Amino acid sequence: MSDPIALPTLFTTEPAPRRERSATADTAAGVALWIILLSAAFCTATFACLYAMAADGCPIDGPCAAADAAGRAIATQWAGVTAIVVATAVATGIQARRNRYWFYWPLAGIGLVALCTLVTVSMADAAMAL
Repeated sequence: MSDPIALPTLFTTEPAPRRERSATADTAAGVALWIILLSAAFCTATFACLYAMAADGCPIDGPCAAADAAGRAIATQWAGVTAIVVATAVATGIQARRNRYWFYWPLAGIGLVALCTLVTVSMADAAMAL
């Protein structure tokens, strides 16, 4: 009689060897996405300068709430884009140093830049109503 405690073996073969990480594909995709991220960051930061047009109706000599709100929208855009690019660079560097995939970090950064732009456009739009 066989040992009653021994459980039947479900896998009789050795597991398949792990595939090696494709460093070339990871690097190529990561560099391409970094170029897109930096281009998007530059374009959106430059676009933020147009938010000042929300204060076109303000008098030259007096204070204006629209000018202050447009200035906050511009500052938020620039600070947000800068923080996103720096955080993406840090995360990419950490993942590359650990020899892991890192191509998805610039992709996440692109999405965050777009989200930051949507938020600041709505801020500039609200400034026009003041």
